[in-house]
Amino acid sequence: MNRPARAWQRLSGMPPGLLYLPFLLFYALLAWVLAPETPFGDESRYMGFALRLLEGSYSPPPPEINLWNGPGYPLVLAAGKAPGLSWDVLRLANALWGYASLVLIHRTVRTFASSSTAVFFSLALALYPPLWQMMPYLLTEPFTWFLVAASVYTAFRHYLRPGGKNLLLAALAWGWLILTKIIFAYVTLLLWAAALIIWLRTKDLRHRAVAAVWTGALLVGMPYLIYTSALTGKFFYWSNAGGMSLYTMSTPYPDEWGDWLSMDQLAERPGHRHFIDSIRTLDPLARDRAFKQKAIENIRRRPDKYLRNWTANISRMLFNFPYTDKPQTLRTLVTLVPNLFWIPLIFLSLFIWMIHPRAFPVLLHWLAVYFIVYLAMSSLVSAYNRMFYVTLPFWAVWGAYATGCVLKCRLRKTPCRFR
Repeated sequence: MNRPARAWQRLSGMPPGLLYLPFLLFYALLAWVLAPETPFGDESRYMGFALRLLEGSYSPPPPEINLWNGPGYPLVLAAGKAPGLSWDVLRLANALWGYASLVLIHRTVRTFASSSTAVFFSLALALYPPLWQMMPYLLTEPFTWFLVAASVYTAFRHYLRPGGKNLLLAALAWGWLILTKIIFAYVTLLLWAAALIIWLRTKDLRHRAVAAVWTGALLVGMPYLIYTSALTGKFFYWSNAGGMSLYTMSTPYPDEWGDWLSMDQLAERPGHRHFIDSIRTLDPLARDRAFKQKAIENIRRRPDKYLRNWTANISRMLFNFPYTDKPQTLRTLVTLVPNLFWIPLIFLSLFIWMIHPRAFPVLLHWLAVYFIVYLAMSSLVSAYNRMFYVTLPFWAVWGAYATGCVLKCRLRKTPCRFR
């Protein structure tokens, strides 16, 4: 055995908690050194939600409600602010989310593949530059990345040993994912109903195990739904941000690509000015309805332009361009280059799934459909690359199983170990 092979063997034999420790330090260094002096982007909104939670509320009272984001991440920030930690110290938690994700994905892959395979795919996640860019900011992406990793890991644990603590941990992970990125609530409801129907028809306990996790996840989100129902008088109301996102995606104007624009940005553009001025004085719920109605009108009038915007959306999710009124720069390479590994891997793995579906366990079938539906739903409103890359912890597990287990076993004509 040559020296590189021996070094890789020693690396693969290390405990995951120790193996990925350098990345914890690297991420913490990024979070500390590059922390902005003033709140960046959406940081101020998450900070505001966290501070309101400490005061005993989440949204201002009607009619000026604010349910722009789910409470998953603000709850974490509030827990850190309660003992008096500074915002800069809380930024360091991003390093912990990134490090914990690597350990969890490693342990997930080890349930069906070799340690070398687990190290390879975990390191591919660790070396993903778009995630590095988020480390200095109090934004949801590092935490969502962790929640996806935790959700997949706990789902595997429950699938292999159903019930009890494993079910509770899986329900909590998936439920917190729902509360952090509310689009997952709609995906979860849809897939929960499908899993429940298939279990009732087939009596297959594997489908019941999946349905049980998503039942628990929806129950975790129920207190927030009860709160929003009391606040708005609406059932299953998660956020008032969807209407504006759909509206900007439906833009019929040729110089716009469907990416999200603020109210002030829209008001500066001649095609939007009259409509924006007409809804400025509406309360948030009425404004959300108006955006949705106008968006549907735009789509019906110009379905060809909506299709063009959708194509641009897919490109933004995968390659981080194009954007309205923003010139292309070399910063796009930060997303484009690493995705030259991930995107072919995902499509290769999906191809293997299509030709060898019986080689995949029921759980992975459900998880693949779950994240495919999430990406499809995300593409229908204004989307960004972060909506794709937060799912990479799952695709690492998926790719490891498809290439490191199914493909390898097919070539060797041996059965896969995990069922």
